[in-house]
Amino acid sequence: MEKRFRSLASQLWRVAIVASLLPAAVGFAIQSELALAAADVDAEYRDPNEPSDGMQVVILNDRVLGPGQAFSFLMGPSDRPGRYGPLCDSLTDERCSGEKRVNYKAVLQSCSQSNQLDCISGFGSATESNDRTPGSFLGTFPTRGRHDFTGDVSKKLPSGGAATLWSLPSQPHRGGTTYMVQVVVSGDKAVRSDTFSSNSNFVIEITPVEIVGDEGTECDLDPATGVHEKCGEDQGPGFYVTQIVDTEPVMGVASRVSSSDFDCILLAQKQCARRHPFPSDARLYLTVRLSQSPTGWLHGRVSKPLVAANSLGGTAVEIDIAANSVKTPVIAVARPWAQLPEPLREAYRATGGYNGAPAGTRNLQRFESGPEIRNAISGPSAYSTTGMAELLAWLPYIGDKSTADISRWMLRSMSDGELAGASSCFANRSQLNGLLMTNATQYSAGPPTFDRAAGSLEYKVAAPHYTSGGSTFLGTYDLVMRSTVARCLYGFTNAPLNVSISVVDNDGSNSVATKVVSERDGWLRIAAYGFGFSAPTITVQMSQEQPPVAKPSNTTTVKRTTITCRKGKTIRKVTAIKPSCPKGWKQRP
Repeated sequence: MEKRFRSLASQLWRVAIVASLLPAAVGFAIQSELALAAADVDAEYRDPNEPSDGMQVVILNDRVLGPGQAFSFLMGPSDRPGRYGPLCDSLTDERCSGEKRVNYKAVLQSCSQSNQLDCISGFGSATESNDRTPGSFLGTFPTRGRHDFTGDVSKKLPSGGAATLWSLPSQPHRGGTTYMVQVVVSGDKAVRSDTFSSNSNFVIEITPVEIVGDEGTECDLDPATGVHEKCGEDQGPGFYVTQIVDTEPVMGVASRVSSSDFDCILLAQKQCARRHPFPSDARLYLTVRLSQSPTGWLHGRVSKPLVAANSLGGTAVEIDIAANSVKTPVIAVARPWAQLPEPLREAYRATGGYNGAPAGTRNLQRFESGPEIRNAISGPSAYSTTGMAELLAWLPYIGDKSTADISRWMLRSMSDGELAGASSCFANRSQLNGLLMTNATQYSAGPPTFDRAAGSLEYKVAAPHYTSGGSTFLGTYDLVMRSTVARCLYGFTNAPLNVSISVVDNDGSNSVATKVVSERDGWLRIAAYGFGFSAPTITVQMSQEQPPVAKPSNTTTVKRTTITCRKGKTIRKVTAIKPSCPKGWKQRP
């Protein structure tokens, strides 16, 4: 059932496709114009919207908070397998009170008091020397979310609201000075637990936006459910009672359809939060106060980060991050099955996903009809090994060039699946161990792999050689981890570490322009910038000078003592380790 809801959500979010993604003559014409302009495609990009039979669609786009996904809710236990549970506005609701399993997702709000927890305490622009210009909080969009709820500090449950809007005149973008800041935490409470679990799922996404009018489609009463589907959805994304083909009305995730060609990251109140590109070299900071620290590892689409995690007492922590936005290449292709090269046909033939991986569809009824008829969408995660192989397979057929290069400022928790198999030094779930950031299209799952034999940390990334505008794409890589984690891996002491980094492509070339290594305030930062693609391996080597060990001497110095002995008028001196006077002689004082 959950798959069918995802399919519905995808269909509700159909928007006009950028013609450059299609293999038609019009698409090639637009691609030519973009190439002549030498401008990368960013906010103009749309995912391919191809419902036709026999279409193979591939989308390699690392989207964490997809359209309509960032909304708050507090949910009690379901009474039927495969169905969502009841929604509550607080823990005082009997459906979520007492010894029940309760889960939540909270979009955090701006702090209204200096000692408040689970809120955003600061946002603004920063320089690399960390001079800061704060922004000002404008409000939320929508004004109130569909399922906003009140938290409970004593049970470590945050309050959940709508996405926050901030004004930042120091970083103007094409659409003005407004930025949408979404900090999302989620967790649950076990049946017999009194408090909610730690923040193992933590997401930050900052986006330049412009709030513009968007009337959407006309209001329509669904006779099967009595729910004003389109009018109701103007409250913003959330859970709605929906009629799926051949089923009873059930609750699913949905959001209103845009009537514009804009990239609307959120639709509500007859308005669209239209995404714009980040200004060049945008550096932003964000400070959040949390009742429980994010744990494990964070992955990011930022560069040159400055990170601090300051204890506020107990489990509470203040997370402060300043970093640059990055551009991430997107690959998106829609091809009729008959036009696919034979190697790619073999890869997609079984399931519509690459080499047997799962696939989505725009036409569920005909999905099992074979590759010539089905509509298939392959959209692997950015950290899957299948996705990396899929990207490399497509590069020769798309000119080793991206479809778009989307600017982002984003951080997210690594999932348990990503951390599976990681070194035990990486797997401490009681604290935030580190952050790993890259602008590559695809990347290795989890933290770097520790090769004990070679004594190195290795990480693979992959991306096209060229941007959508035709320029050479240059990579960024930042690894920030607790110094104690590095010392755990290598068995080092607290003495200073020696660290080196190299980036070697699959052809053996090394093209790193800038390397950064530093250790400060208990955090180790390692970075490489300006390297080329398509599938380089980033290797970090660490060592530590051992203090000299004193060697024992072969000779032993023994102290000898001299005494004076007397017999009558005769005096004699005796020297030995333990001297004594001969018999009949007396030692002279």
